[in-house]
Amino acid sequence: MRSVAIFLLIFLFSFKGNGFTDMNDHVGEEVMLFTPNEFFEEWTSHNENLNKLNTKLDKDFERFGKSKKFVKQMFYRAHKYLFDDYQQYASLDNLMEDGRYDCVSGSLLYAMILDRYGFDYQIVETSFHVFLTLTIDNEQILLESTDPFGGFMTDQNEIESYVEEFKRAAHENKLYLDPVHQKRTSLFNPSIYREINLQQLKGLEYYNSAIFYNNNGALTNAFEEVSKASKFYEADRIIAFKELLQTFLTVAKSN
Repeated sequence: MRSVAIFLLIFLFSFKGNGFTDMNDHVGEEVMLFTPNEFFEEWTSHNENLNKLNTKLDKDFERFGKSKKFVKQMFYRAHKYLFDDYQQYASLDNLMEDGRYDCVSGSLLYAMILDRYGFDYQIVETSFHVFLTLTIDNEQILLESTDPFGGFMTDQNEIESYVEEFKRAAHENKLYLDPVHQKRTSLFNPSIYREINLQQLKGLEYYNSAIFYNNNGALTNAFEEVSKASKFYEADRIIAFKELLQTFLTVAKSN
């Protein structure tokens, strides 16, 4: 997950006042809760590799239960059967269709698998990255989905160093105090280190999709995706991006 690199934002922030114009929401559908069970039911019917992974993991869980060994097996088996090519902004559907993934979609899959087997875990959102942590037998484990070789971390010093790097980056930015500059900061220079839940992680997936469409000039699609994102996760940067796209589409429609 990366920052928004968009030409239209510079134009929009030049507006006087708050720069935002009301516009009817283009997405009228109710967003249902995202649940792992529904995901697995949908994809196991037509994804052979996911079926193979599930079969392997069921056997692993029977053998190892809620253990570090099982989580290690889960991490590397998922990379073997499903993860193929890192690609920025890749969605969970991309991961299931052809193996493309990023930190959001990869972490989303791992979180659903952990949820399926009853593990307690934490999803950590940072300014431009997402990863998972969990504790088993008083030992912390960190899952870095984008690293197929070293992403299963159990060395406590390594984990502490990894986490501290993101915490340092998430410093408080008090330079901009008025609402317009706060919105600008939330998009261009976010300062984030926090735990989120599975629904909010799904929101970040839609947010990534919105950035992808926007950067490719498909602004209506971008607005539809960020509108979905805001229903799962009302984060500052998601709301700011949605309002900016609203303004741009309104201006474009009036011209």
